[in-house]
Amino acid sequence: MYFAYDEGAGTLERDRTEQVDDLSDPELRACSCGVRGMTPEEALEHVRTARED
Repeated sequence: MYFAYDEGAGTLERDRTEQVDDLSDPELRACSCGVRGMTPEEALEHVRTARED
């Protein structure tokens, strides 16, 4: 499952999936940059920080 950052709302929204067995959000998230095992809150901060650079 992929998430997109919505700057206006300041949230992570489902963007797309590759394979779906059920529609629940994963507990831990990973970034395409290689960071893995983030909570939803950590993932949101990670995206915000990446956007600032």
